[in-house]
Amino acid sequence: VAAWLGWKLMSMARSVIAAPTSSMTTPRILTEDPSPSFEIYSESAPQCDKLESDQIDFTLVTQLSQNRLWMMMYHCLRFPHPISVAVYTNATLEETQDELFNMGCDLNLVKVSIVDAHRVGSPSEYPVNLLRNLALS
Repeated sequence: VAAWLGWKLMSMARSVIAAPTSSMTTPRILTEDPSPSFEIYSESAPQCDKLESDQIDFTLVTQLSQNRLWMMMYHCLRFPHPISVAVYTNATLEETQDELFNMGCDLNLVKVSIVDAHRVGSPSEYPVNLLRNLALS
């Protein structure tokens, strides 16, 4: 009912007619149809070409702590595309990369960044925003 009423009010608003005055013998339309015209094509728009599936690539972006690094083995097995991972750890970058390599991750596809748990955050505060931003960068 509300949708019908809204439609009815809009159609009435489009055809509002003023009452004739002494100088006017015919009614005068006060409003025009306010709906904008919709254009499918525009000469100023860039050409869009259809992409083939091999032209589309995805990057998995994630963050995790050292005790969840084991999950990367499954990401690497199932996702044969670039992965950007930020790890909150006490290990060095080289140690973390070696662990990922030993899990079967292709280090040509996996970009690893680490946040040193000794220097950043505390045991009760996981720096999720920092890790997310680092993985995205």
